[in-house]
Amino acid sequence: MVFVQLLLTITLCAVLYSKGEVAAEGIRAFAQRLDRSRGDQAVLLAARAVRAVALGVIVVAAAQAALAAIGRAVAGVPRVGLLTILMFILGWRT
Repeated sequence: MVFVQLLLTITLCAVLYSKGEVAAEGIRAFAQRLDRSRGDQAVLLAARAVRAVALGVIVVAAAQAALAAIGRAVAGVPRVGLLTILMFILGWRT
C-alpha cells in the first residue's frame, strides 16, 4: 500500500511540476482579482509557508532516519541501509 501511495505521490508531483507555471499564474491572477493591493503578496506568502513546512518535514525525517541508522549500526543490526531508507520514507509520511 505504501508503494502505491508513493507512486501516486510521484505521479501527482510530476503533473504539478509540468503545469506549475500555468497554475501559479492562474492563482496569482485570481488573487489579484480578489484584492488588487495585496492579492499577489498573499499568494507569495502562502507559497513560502507551504514550502517551509514541506522542507521542515523532509529535514526532520532525514535527521530521524540518520540518527536511527547510527544507532542501528552501533547495535550491529543487519541491513542498516535498507531499514534507514524505509524509515525515511515512512517518517515523512506521518
